[in-house]
Amino acid sequence: MNNINEMFALPIGLKPIPIFGSLRLFTSDSLKRSYVDSMSKMTSISGAISKLVDNEMIIPCFLTKGIISTILFKMFPTDRARNDEQFFKEEMRNVFGFYESGSKRIYIMISNQINKFGFANNERIYSVTVHESCHMASSKNQSKFMNSFRTLLSDYYTNYFTKIFSLDSVDNKLINDIIKLLFTKFEKSTIVTRSNLKKYHELMMKFRDSSQAGDSFDKIIHDFFVAIRLFTSSTSQFIKSMNQFSHITDPLQTSYRDTFGGVDPGNIPIQELIFPSEVIAIGSEITHGKDIINRIFALL
Repeated sequence: MNNINEMFALPIGLKPIPIFGSLRLFTSDSLKRSYVDSMSKMTSISGAISKLVDNEMIIPCFLTKGIISTILFKMFPTDRARNDEQFFKEEMRNVFGFYESGSKRIYIMISNQINKFGFANNERIYSVTVHESCHMASSKNQSKFMNSFRTLLSDYYTNYFTKIFSLDSVDNKLINDIIKLLFTKFEKSTIVTRSNLKKYHELMMKFRDSSQAGDSFDKIIHDFFVAIRLFTSSTSQFIKSMNQFSHITDPLQTSYRDTFGGVDPGNIPIQELIFPSEVIAIGSEITHGKDIINRIFALL
């Protein structure tokens, strides 16, 4: 995949895109053409992306100062948790994307600022597009998404739970029950509820019988759910406190290596504990695997 840098369209002929009621983003025909053209240079699924743009399911917009923090503030709590961590990544300063579950659209926000960082990086735009398309595919066709990626998800979460609990055996049904719970109670929810966390906790406690963690088991469980609650209430506070939860989050990264053959060094590991589609989204970025990406877009 060539890393081609292109200067995107200047913000003329602007068209407002209403979002969250009173908030407006801005696009233009030239920006849409530039976006579609850049994707045609990057991937064989450019035709699918072009169709999604035509159908206004993917909307390229101009990234303006201060708009990201405003957008994050107006999102549903679970949407915000999924997207908030991008705000803290330097590489997202010029390209920022999010899937908004209310409108069921992907917004790809691209800066046209002309300085040493003022050229849109095609590979970054492509990566963000695929990542957010994965979340949209999961939201639109949850059962088909689960079936399509069942084996990869099972492998990933088996690797992860084996690591954090030092399991001497794996209960495949328990792993699949956890994945199903995450999809049905967290992935599409607008809020993380106490009752759903309780159901999650009940399933997690079933690892005790096969765990070799001994007296550490209860502390691992405690820290696991503290990390989730902190992340979903304040991403910034979670990031400041990440070192306290390295025994919970570091295995999320190494499980990518075991499952997908590599890691995304820019990933802030935590979303995987509540949004299983994040595993596939990150996995697609690690491998750039045509099989994974084609399966994602086949669901859109």
